[in-house]
Amino acid sequence: MSHKTTPGYLAILGALLVAGCASPQVDEPALSEDVVAGISVRAELDPQTGAVILPADRLKYDQLEEMDLAHATAYAVAACAEERGVTFAPPESASDPVYRSETYFGPWTTTQANSFGFVMPMTEADLAANGIINGTSDNTSAATPNGDLSEQDWKVIDECNATDATVQDLVAALHLQGPWMAELAAVEAAVLEDAQIQEILSELYDCYEESGLSPSNSAQPWLPVGADASQISEGQIRLALEVVDCKTQMDFTQRVADRHAQLQAPIIAEYANELVAQRDRIDEALEMSNDLVAGAKG
Repeated sequence: MSHKTTPGYLAILGALLVAGCASPQVDEPALSEDVVAGISVRAELDPQTGAVILPADRLKYDQLEEMDLAHATAYAVAACAEERGVTFAPPESASDPVYRSETYFGPWTTTQANSFGFVMPMTEADLAANGIINGTSDNTSAATPNGDLSEQDWKVIDECNATDATVQDLVAALHLQGPWMAELAAVEAAVLEDAQIQEILSELYDCYEESGLSPSNSAQPWLPVGADASQISEGQIRLALEVVDCKTQMDFTQRVADRHAQLQAPIIAEYANELVAQRDRIDEALEMSNDLVAGAKG
């Protein structure tokens, strides 16, 4: 299970899923170097954006990059369909800087707590779509985009989505494959069993108790009793701010991220060349996507 909790993004033309199979816990010793094969294996926190950047994060796409690649894929499909006489309108981009922010073992900045409580940071539109806030729309009379396309038109679009070379290049950048995927997933799945992280969590529980909070016995033991990731309210915000205060006092997030990074480091070292090549492919696809969307918009 992942503790870098960011909202899932439904790719524009279908689910573009990254598969990672669980495997036994990795017990390799952590590396002490800050840089391995030219790759930083230190954890980096950005309180301004709310991002927690672990070594593996530098070598794959982030939430915004995933959205940008998916958005460009829609434009590539539209170009392919147009060549076959079908006009397809790509959806608007869902990319937003809020998706740089993430709850890492729960909220860790006051901005997150004040804005979302324990809910994962997302746009107001996505909050409404997920039923967390009430959304209103004044576009009820607007025509549905692509609503006039026929069944045959959609067959053309589906064929473009499945066979167009540009589409396939962009989609390929979203499919991360390699033995490191399973090994990193194993670290992720077992991170709560790590003795150092358990010790840090114990300190967090001590702070909770001093603040009158009770640790949760749920699958997310870093959250206090009463935390609700499905609603934003004054009470949830107050509770989230108390959690952030405890974390800040003990430097919780940096310490956990540092240990998390140490657990990832041996895998980064083992597959450094392959991971750099993976990141290069993503960067090439992002450059292609920027050119494609810019060209389409004129």
